[in-house]
Amino acid sequence: MIARTEAPETVFTLLRQRYRWKRGVFQAFDNNAFRLITAPSLRGSAIAGFLALESFILDIVNFGITLFFLAYFLRFGEIHLLITWYVVLGLLDFITLIFVCKERGSVAYYFLLMVVQRFSYSYLLQAWAVLSLFDEWRSSKMSWDKLDRLGRLRPGGGA
Repeated sequence: MIARTEAPETVFTLLRQRYRWKRGVFQAFDNNAFRLITAPSLRGSAIAGFLALESFILDIVNFGITLFFLAYFLRFGEIHLLITWYVVLGLLDFITLIFVCKERGSVAYYFLLMVVQRFSYSYLLQAWAVLSLFDEWRSSKMSWDKLDRLGRLRPGGGA
């Protein structure tokens, strides 16, 4: 079976999509957390815990750590904590890259993408997740505007 989908073509439409997705996860958690936590089996509590960890806690912690290291660097001019943090993140990214790319070859290309992702995309998504959580907490209005469908396919018939 082949499923075709369209991905956002601009950063703004990608961020709109991720904002909707994050708000949807927060709303689903809000609507179902009590039921999951009070479920008679441990499974519901485990699901609620994982959802909270993956959707709220890690986003907030990652964003907070990033802000802390940047503020520390700007305030004290010491860069050793920031470098240590990036070395640890870089090692984790590189280990993941090796596992993912061991059969694909072209590790250099994916390494370059990994570096770009680490210093741009990941921070954009962290900030966007915190913004969507804040907006959900404030109960601000939200539009479920969907991605504009352009009907473009990549050469070779893939979506």
